[in-house]
This record gives sequence, C-alpha cells and structure tokens, in this order.
Amino acid sequence: MIDEIWDENLDFDKLNEIGIEAISLKTDTSRNYMNYIKSNIENWKESQEIDDKYIVNISIEILGIKTDSDEEIKIGYLEGNFFEADIVMDDANFYDVCDCVGADLEPLASAIVDADGDIRGEICECDENLMYIDRIYIEEKYRGLGVASYI
Repeated sequence: MIDEIWDENLDFDKLNEIGIEAISLKTDTSRNYMNYIKSNIENWKESQEIDDKYIVNISIEILGIKTDSDEEIKIGYLEGNFFEADIVMDDANFYDVCDCVGADLEPLASAIVDADGDIRGEICECDENLMYIDRIYIEEKYRGLGVASYI
C-alpha cells in the first residue's frame, strides 16, 4: 500500500528523463552540546533544559542519484524538529517543551495539545515519536515531479 502511494506521487518517468534514477536522503541530527560534567553522568540529563532533553534538530538533504554515474545531486532539503517518545515524562509536557524552543513552535503546540498540555491521543500515542517539518525546499529544476510529496 505504501509503495502504491509513493509511486502515485513521484513521477519516475520525468526523473529518468532528466537523468535521475533514484532519490536518496542524507540525515544530520543535532542537540545542544554538553560543555562539561561536574556531577554524576546519570544526573546529567535531568539537569538539562527540557527542550535539550526531548528535541532533536533534524536536517535532511534530498539527493538525486544520476542514472549513469551514481553521482549524488542535491535537489532539496527538509528541516524540522524530532520529538522523542519519552516527552511525556514527569518533568514536562509537550506544550512546555515547545515553549522552551520559542514562538515558532507555539502554533504547533496549541493545535495538538489538550488542556493538560499533553499531545491529544488522536494525534499520536505517548510512546510514539513525532516529527515537525519546519520547511521543505526543492530546487526549481526538480519541482513538479512529486519529490516533496514522496518525501
């Protein structure tokens, strides 16, 4: 079923016409770094700010693989925030975590949290990870081929 949906979105024929045989993704993730530890390592995570504990910044390069040479061509990118499943810990709720990041995530939090500040059950279960896509960009030459929908 998933393959059928993806096949509907991505125009493989047009990609092949411009010399691309496959789409590949290169992911880069980051968290704020810990400068030093002056206490037991087990206590380190508890001492972090809640956004540093639960949010991973994610950047994904969208690459096209050339038909004849297997050369990778950057055709776009995606950026966002990945929220780990253990976000429903005792020390924070989803709204508080988004609030730590800043005003950019407040509309997201407002749209999907309940009165207690936790993610509504119909959005995702408390043990499921959540990805917020902040931006997706496709180079002009590769637009209209279904690449962004495929991703």
